Amino acid sequence: MRSLLTLLLIYVCLCSYGQTVNGVVTDERTGRPLTGAWIATSKANVITGIQGEFSVVGAKTNDTLRVKMQGYKLYVLPLNLANNKNIRVGLEAAIIELHEVHVTAKRDRVKDSLNNRKMFAKEFNASAPKLKDIIVVSGSNAGLLPVLVSRLFPPSLSGP
Repeated sequence: MRSLLTLLLIYVCLCSYGQTVNGVVTDERTGRPLTGAWIATSKANVITGIQGEFSVVGAKTNDTLRVKMQGYKLYVLPLNLANNKNIRVGLEAAIIELHEVHVTAKRDRVKDSLNNRKMFAKEFNASAPKLKDIIVVSGSNAGLLPVLVSRLFPPSLSGP
């Protein structure tokens, strides 16, 4: 009786203990690994790595593994931890079908151009600097040439 109770206790502990499930998620058609797929069980959520690999810790017996990724159909797998330690999941591409598409153009090219000109009037009306913008008249005429040269050729642009 004691050995039966011990075996029952060991079985209950093993069933309640979380197991590790490893696997790879690939595209079903091409066989390429999928990065960024969402793997979920009742206790853990993980995302696949660069090579499509994943490792879920704490999976229980009779748990369900759900694999989701944008552009692919949901993959649901009931886990039997005795058989499913290394899993290879092939996701099937979800086909998005558009029934009808209407394209209409209600914009007026001339009206848009005039609105852009109003919005960017300052930039559109820019003009080259005039001589009066370059020359600064100071109190004495002796300093006029150095001021003119320094305005035309700033020190950062002049060479040695």
